[in-house]
Amino acid sequence: MRSSIRVAMFTPLPPARTGTAEYARALVNELGKLVNLEIFESVPKRFNGKAFDTVIYQIANNPHHSDFYERALDHPGIAMLHEVNLHDLIKGRTLNCGGERAYLKEVMYEVFGKDINDPGRGESFDVPQPRTFTMLRRLLDRSERCIVHSSYAERELRAKSFRKPVAVVPHGATVRNLDPRPYRQALGVPPSAPLIGLFGYLRPDKRVRECFQSIERLLDTHPGTHLLIVGQSHPEVPVKDWIVQSGLEQKVHTLEFQKLEDFDGNLAACDIILNLRHPTFGETSGTMMRAFGLGKTVIISDTGASRELPDDICIRIPPDGHEETVLL
Repeated sequence: MRSSIRVAMFTPLPPARTGTAEYARALVNELGKLVNLEIFESVPKRFNGKAFDTVIYQIANNPHHSDFYERALDHPGIAMLHEVNLHDLIKGRTLNCGGERAYLKEVMYEVFGKDINDPGRGESFDVPQPRTFTMLRRLLDRSERCIVHSSYAERELRAKSFRKPVAVVPHGATVRNLDPRPYRQALGVPPSAPLIGLFGYLRPDKRVRECFQSIERLLDTHPGTHLLIVGQSHPEVPVKDWIVQSGLEQKVHTLEFQKLEDFDGNLAACDIILNLRHPTFGETSGTMMRAFGLGKTVIISDTGASRELPDDICIRIPPDGHEETVLL
């Protein structure tokens, strides 16, 4: 029986091109059975917070969450953090909009735990800071409590002196069987050919270059192998240029952002999924969990929240100078 608890949740939903939107869609279906739930895909001009018992903000490190982040600062509630690093999000809100002083203000808040009104004090900080600079403290200071997906993420919050309640809710996986044949046929990959997949927004920290170089070496000894890369590329990850330069147009297949049904179908078509992360931002990959649900071999980095996964469901790669050799 559904509770009378009234919950507002601010979150992107499909067709927003972020994994958080797909996560939220699944969450909404279940949470709506338990509480009186109202979803906000954007921040309204007028919002009566008193009409709800609590407010949940889905927060991840990308522009889809910018308005929700601002709302969470002004009207504190429960921050559901999909990663424990918001540097890209905050950099986009400040520095990328022409506001170096605003960016430095956030850097100094992260360091000192309070607003520093003297802009000259920020001159000793690099602009921009490396992406590993977390910029999480302001949101934590304004949140009533948090939800994270791993004990690793909880420890990161505690290291930022967050002393309020934290719930660790592991990221779910749905066990399924999907027919991979039409997706292999569409790619032109023979049924018996090994197909390795790399999915999601292709950032440098997903070790895309290292994965690509390992595949190049693998093809010297296993020429029947194919690589499928699905998702949009970060400006620092010119995948299509690498393919042309290496002459692997017949072996490396690329697809842009896919609807969830096709995303899963292409996952099912692969034999091995590469899901490396270094440096880690404490995220639990939705792609990884979907691959587990399909019974795929998943190769991950031995770091961060991934260390909490059972040893018998994945293959771990050290994030060090031997990474490419061990992957090969």
